[in-house]
Amino acid sequence: TALLGQFRQQGDRAFKGALERLRATHSGLPELGRVESAMRQVETIRGQVDSEIAKPGDQRAPQTAARSVAGLTTLVEASQQLRLAAEMRIENAEARIAELQKLKHLAWVTSEFAGRERAAIAAVISAGRAIAPEHLEELSRLRGSVELAWGLIDLQMGRNDTSAALKAAAARIKAGYFGEFQAFRERVYRAGTTDAVYPVDANQWFSAATRAIEDILSLNEAIGLATATLTGDTASQATKALAVNVGLLVLGLVVAGFAFWIAAVRVARPLKQLAGTTQRLAEGDTRPDCT
Repeated sequence: TALLGQFRQQGDRAFKGALERLRATHSGLPELGRVESAMRQVETIRGQVDSEIAKPGDQRAPQTAARSVAGLTTLVEASQQLRLAAEMRIENAEARIAELQKLKHLAWVTSEFAGRERAAIAAVISAGRAIAPEHLEELSRLRGSVELAWGLIDLQMGRNDTSAALKAAAARIKAGYFGEFQAFRERVYRAGTTDAVYPVDANQWFSAATRAIEDILSLNEAIGLATATLTGDTASQATKALAVNVGLLVLGLVVAGFAFWIAAVRVARPLKQLAGTTQRLAEGDTRPDCT
């Protein structure tokens, strides 16, 4: 118990320090509130866990362990979402362009691994056989790559500065690939893991999957267009800024030249004449043209 308390103190100290820094730099993130709520839930569960630990093993409530795991998992997931949201809060155009490039790569990953699953299932249906356990494991890895990439994309879509075109493209993917096609996909998988009596043939599966994947490819195109637009706007702003700076430089040179002329003609020359006149007077030259 003492060791557990020590680990808790170390973890809480690091966790609270990170939250303080994020409040100072990313105070507007809604994910901050979710993390704090999850942490309060974990602290409540800790009291229950401590009470159960003090009891003999056969007297402990089994639901406490499940509740503890669920609470900690919620906290981990919330903190992960907060980290990603903080990374995606970008203020300058250059970083935003880099973020769009990353988003484009994630869209490619989603479509690529969805396409691999499409081909693998088509082959199984065409052969009229069930999905073998080792094959199902490989398909699960493909699906995991799809969902991981899409989860990051979906998080990006929640940003206020994400364009309406990108949000619309993402909404079509949710309704299509992760909506209507997902229900169709589940029926195919159910058949593949039971009696191998598939509801469609290989061509029908491939066509349905292709239509769903096309929405993902459309998102990739929309990201490319958004990147090109942002790059063009950034270049235009940079050109305008350069023109303004050049104009200010020229104006500075003109002002400096004018100031030099003022100093040379209106100040230095009269002073030189005055010095010459003073010298002649000192030498006894009192002619009218001298004075």
